[in-house]
Amino acid sequence: MKKLWQVLFVIWIVNFFAYLIVASVLGGEALDGKAEAGRYYLYNKTREGGRFHEVDQSVYIFSIVHSYSLIIPFPFLACGAVIVEIQRRKKVLSD
Repeated sequence: MKKLWQVLFVIWIVNFFAYLIVASVLGGEALDGKAEAGRYYLYNKTREGGRFHEVDQSVYIFSIVHSYSLIIPFPFLACGAVIVEIQRRKKVLSD
């Protein structure tokens, strides 16, 4: 279980950094963006405030999917960390 959790966590971390790079290159992300009248916008929060950046539908959908690929697995990884820690403590107590 521990090895599986470690592999999944590393994959999640790599995906997180890929998300940061892709959002930077695209000029924002779709979770805070919007779709209006067949036009799609990514949102980029800057120091001066937020701004919207128009993109193709495919880029918008990619950004949403990539965002959810970070959000959905996170609670499972957190639960896995708790399980791995409980197993570790049980092993320490039994030794």
